[in-house]
Amino acid sequence: MLAEAHSLKIGAIRDLSAYRRRHDNDIVKVAETRFSSRYGGDWRAVSYLNKAVGSKTVALVKGAISAGEPTLVRMHQLDLFRDTLGEIGADTGLLQNAMRTIGEAASGVIVLINPARPDALTRTVEMRGSGWSGNEADHGELRDYGIGAQILAELGVHDMILLSNNPSTPVALAGYGLSIVAERPLTGLQD
Repeated sequence: MLAEAHSLKIGAIRDLSAYRRRHDNDIVKVAETRFSSRYGGDWRAVSYLNKAVGSKTVALVKGAISAGEPTLVRMHQLDLFRDTLGEIGADTGLLQNAMRTIGEAASGVIVLINPARPDALTRTVEMRGSGWSGNEADHGELRDYGIGAQILAELGVHDMILLSNNPSTPVALAGYGLSIVAERPLTGLQD
């Protein structure tokens, strides 16, 4: 093997991620506030700055995160029409239902993943105006799960129950000290 012949060390991506997690933190907490919601009661909204690109991400935190128990987690891509304007459809109310589910459990985290582009909201309106029916972020934009994973680790999450309707693709979560132990589907709001 080439590495052995030249006394080169081989490392796995997981090892690199774990090293970066210990030594290179791409996030910094910039603000926190408390609020009460009809969807799950009292919450903390915690804002984090992604130092690598200058964007900000908000995590909604309910109750205390316990290292010994799995934490309910929702990684949620914000959608102007479904989440804010209450557009009718199968996915309408997933954010609110995640908040209710976590509220009933008395603890959990929702990471609100912002679209990568600063003009994502206006692009969504423009694209829908030309006949496209999805969220702008779903149109070729990458979701920033790495920053979300760093936020979860920063909040003390280890084992998680993922609130999602899509099969998970847990890329390098172990490098952040995270593990998906179960998944639970969500439905849209019924009210």
